[in-house]
Amino acid sequence: MAGETTLSKFWCSLSVLDLKLRRSQAMLEFAIVISLLFLLIMGIIVFGRLFAFIQIVSNAAREGARVGAVCKSDEEVIATVKERLARIPGSDQAQIIVSPAGQRVAGQPISVTVRIPFKVLWLPGVTNQPQWITVTQTMTMECTRSF
Repeated sequence: MAGETTLSKFWCSLSVLDLKLRRSQAMLEFAIVISLLFLLIMGIIVFGRLFAFIQIVSNAAREGARVGAVCKSDEEVIATVKERLARIPGSDQAQIIVSPAGQRVAGQPISVTVRIPFKVLWLPGVTNQPQWITVTQTMTMECTRSF
């Protein structure tokens, strides 16, 4: 009888220990899975921001090329692009190149290139170097004009 009591205490202590080990294992698995899920969600958010950013820059360059194609000056093209970029961060650092500058002939292509910084992380207190996004849009001149 004394042996049975000792044996039952042994099995009870094993089941408690087993339960603690299972809980620990579940917590570790949860920590790993939640970390991977968090990384996946952050990646989706950053990709979405990048895609929207490129769309806005591309549309601004296209608008500028269209303005230049209908015989507007380089200053008007640059002003149009800056106006379209005004709602995104880093627009004050945008570099806008209109080519060819000066004399443009009907049927000749006009290109507007926009180079603008994009910060991948937007978390406060985290410093990161911006990635430069470059977009070029080209259209055909509809008239002849010299500046």
